[in-house]
Amino acid sequence: MDCMACKMPIASFRLTSAIISATGAAVAVPEPVAAVAESFVDTTSLLASVEANTVEMLTSLSNEPAVLRIDNVPWDITPTMLRDWLGSEMEALCHHVLVDRRDGRTLSYSYMEVSPQAMKAILRAKQNSILGFGKRARAVTITVASQEELMRQVNTSLPLVTRLY
Repeated sequence: MDCMACKMPIASFRLTSAIISATGAAVAVPEPVAAVAESFVDTTSLLASVEANTVEMLTSLSNEPAVLRIDNVPWDITPTMLRDWLGSEMEALCHHVLVDRRDGRTLSYSYMEVSPQAMKAILRAKQNSILGFGKRARAVTITVASQEELMRQVNTSLPLVTRLY
C-alpha cells in the first residue's frame, strides 16, 4: 500500500509525520501526540472486534429472511413477474408489490424476502438488470432493506399490498 500524499510505500500504520503545508512538507510528529494516536489505533483488537461482530451479525441473520428493495419497477409489475424475473435458480420467500389505494397504481418500488444465502446471488445476478417488457422495460436497482422498513411500508394505511408466497 502506498501513501496518497508522498507515494512512498507504507511499512506500518504507525503515525510518524503529518503533512501540514500546501507544498506537502512533512513535519515530525511530537512523541506525546504519536503515543496518544497509537493508543487509539490498536489494529489487532479492532480487527478481532470487527470479526466477532461480523460473525455475530451473520449468525443472527441466518434465522430471519433478508429483505431486498427493488427500485424503478414498471408500473404494471406483479408478483408473478418478479418470480419469473428471478428465474428458477433463485427463489424468493415472498414478493411484496405495493399499490396506491387512491389511484390503484403500483408504486415505483417493491420488496422481496429472501434467504440470506440467496441474497448475495440475487444482488450479483440481478443488480441493474432489466425488468419488464417492451416500452415498460426498466433497469432496476436492488438494495438491502430491513424488516422494519418493510413493515413500515406494509402497515401504513396508504398502500395495499399484493403478496405471493
